[in-house]
Amino acid sequence: MKLNWVGYSYLALFGCFILAILKIVPLATGGIVIIFALIFDRESFNIDWFLLATFLAFFGFTDNLEKIIHISINNPLEAFLYPALGSQIMSNVPGALFFADFTSNWKALLWGVSVGGFGSLVGSLASLISYRLYRAKTENQNRYLVKFHIYNYVLFAIGVATYILCFAR
Repeated sequence: MKLNWVGYSYLALFGCFILAILKIVPLATGGIVIIFALIFDRESFNIDWFLLATFLAFFGFTDNLEKIIHISINNPLEAFLYPALGSQIMSNVPGALFFADFTSNWKALLWGVSVGGFGSLVGSLASLISYRLYRAKTENQNRYLVKFHIYNYVLFAIGVATYILCFAR
């Protein structure tokens, strides 16, 4: 695999993002990527802006909720169930960030948001992406949605049952 200078630049900028997420460098460091793309790679702006806005709305929603709600989740079953159920309305990745501030039980939290990725279309941002791709290629979205939700809620129920039977004490 051969990378050109743009590829190496994005790799370095990805490292900047990781450092910003870990709060080693200021979060505004992410602006460097936008400036780089504006100058050197305008094609990277050919993205699904509605989908990006959806992602930002999910993260903004959970960030605002975090500032309003102050709870502590100590019970392992609750530390699993709240993220699993919460992911159904706020998606599992924002749900993980949201519930992480309320519990120190990482095992239950990660099980909860992983299982929470099943269920509703909103349960996982990846499901939203797959639906948008499907919708762009076909007329019959209702059939897809019915099958999607049946399969996903069955998997959600299996995930909840597995956690309760194997890990809840």
